[in-house]
Amino acid sequence: MRIIHLGLILIVGWGLLAHSAAYGQTNAPASVQAPAESLSESGKKAAPAGEKVTAGTPSPAKTAASFDWWDLLKIVGGAFLGILIKAIFDLFALRKASERKIVETMTTKLHEYAEKYYMACVNQAKRAKRNIETYTTLPATPPTPQQPHDTESALRALHAIALLYSKLNKSKREIGGVFLATRTGEAIVSALEGEITPQITKSGLTIEDVLQIVALVEPDAGKDAKDVRDVTFLAFRKAAADDAVKELCEKWRAWLGAKGKEVADLVLILSCYSQVLLYEVNRTYEAWYGQRESPFMESQELTLMVKMIKEHTPVSRARVRYLKHALKGCTERSLRKNLIRQART
Repeated sequence: MRIIHLGLILIVGWGLLAHSAAYGQTNAPASVQAPAESLSESGKKAAPAGEKVTAGTPSPAKTAASFDWWDLLKIVGGAFLGILIKAIFDLFALRKASERKIVETMTTKLHEYAEKYYMACVNQAKRAKRNIETYTTLPATPPTPQQPHDTESALRALHAIALLYSKLNKSKREIGGVFLATRTGEAIVSALEGEITPQITKSGLTIEDVLQIVALVEPDAGKDAKDVRDVTFLAFRKAAADDAVKELCEKWRAWLGAKGKEVADLVLILSCYSQVLLYEVNRTYEAWYGQRESPFMESQELTLMVKMIKEHTPVSRARVRYLKHALKGCTERSLRKNLIRQART
């Protein structure tokens, strides 16, 4: 920027200098009629009668010299101006090339992380939400051969949450945090991740209990991340039959069966988390799909997202712009306006 400022100053200075020279030449004093042949006060012979002279006009030798000097100034100044303009354009081109290289590098990394971690987190969060909803909506009537109850949905939900934690742990070990296309998206996803554990502990499970359950799906935690395979539900169910783990699973199942507000809050957090993370990951594939689709969320999920935005991001145009696009899928106009108004404060 200093080079650009210096160049602009030199260009303006050179232009003013050339303009002042041209102004001095075109605005010389008007010609006057010389008197009859006479002697000046110094005794020198004056111009013949009828010959036009200009007051203050330099001699022919001086005029020729001044014209040569200005022509040289124009040539040198024009050449310098051309070099300066080229340097400024080269500077802009270098900056754009550097930005483009950074974008390409980071987009490649984001694609890698999305395929390795983020899409798996989205799928496991959706799977946990779906199985929790299935278990909490079981009919009160006893099961029949024609309408059996999916009593294992609670264990499937716990298996999905364990796999979600496993993917999050692996991503943090490799990346060190959450890396997405926007800072606002990173803040929302990180905040929602932090809400999952406190909500699960309301079931009576401690953090140590959660880690013990997560260990069931990470038998190869010491190996390279590429060699780790997700433990299937059948293997997880078999490992959960151990007396120590079985007690934890029963505690989890009883908490879900109570159908309390905490269970509904966990479902809401998992749903909002999966939608926002999917929205962020899909931003990098806009060139392929040709458009960016807004996340489909219910009013409660949108309200939670705005709450996370207000609590974990500073007031800025970026977060309002982010929210405006994210809310394009909201059909309730009044709700959309209200949420955007909240994001501005």
